[in-house]
Amino acid sequence: GAQFVGVRNFIWLFVYSARFKPALFHSVLLTIGDVSVELVIGLVAAMMLAAPFRGVSAVRSLAILPWAIPPVVVAFVFRALLSPEYGLVNQTIRTALSLVGGHQSAFAYDWLSNPTTAFVATVLVFVWKGFPFVFLVLLAGMQALPSDLSDAAKVDGATAWREFWYVTLPLLKPVIVIAAILRSISTFNQFDLVWLLTGGGPLNGTFVLPIMVYNEAFVVYAGGHAAAVTFFMFVVLAVLTFLLLSLDREEVQHG
Repeated sequence: GAQFVGVRNFIWLFVYSARFKPALFHSVLLTIGDVSVELVIGLVAAMMLAAPFRGVSAVRSLAILPWAIPPVVVAFVFRALLSPEYGLVNQTIRTALSLVGGHQSAFAYDWLSNPTTAFVATVLVFVWKGFPFVFLVLLAGMQALPSDLSDAAKVDGATAWREFWYVTLPLLKPVIVIAAILRSISTFNQFDLVWLLTGGGPLNGTFVLPIMVYNEAFVVYAGGHAAAVTFFMFVVLAVLTFLLLSLDREEVQHG
């Protein structure tokens, strides 16, 4: 039967586990890289598509298409795009090299076989898959903003940049915080996309905490270790959410 072991699993996690620190580092780096880029792209897209124009509905629909594609499809499509021999990325590079050098190049780099390029590719895939959510949240927030402050800024002669920086962005900050929290939780907990894209490799270059939970629970059958990692992930996300909401609340009170 089950046996109470106290904090033994957490001692293993922080002291004896050789894979915990790399997994934590990769998870944090993946989350920061993914969410920060998504916020920038999502904000730019929301600014460009907030005003009505001919065909705006079709453009918005295309912009949110990546969010609707299942992760398994996304992973296999990008694995095909990054294939050394037949992938579109290498074919494009070969074409460019042949135009510059005047001959057909045999460039066939395996992007997912190097830890650094595999991690960068993973971040880019996460960004492509997740930025439509940020775009939708920020677009809804922008459309709900009162127009009188923007009109007053224009009457006072404010440039478009100053209007965005001093009027739109401060009003949009609570929505940005919510989008950042939701995407951080999703990215930090994401298992299937990383697993299907790289399997945590190569050389553990994309080994993240959700994959560590899977390995401990279903590969080495150490359920206590998996539970310890899961609880640690919960604590990290709870603290992050509390800090972001607290910072936003303080600025609202001071403002």
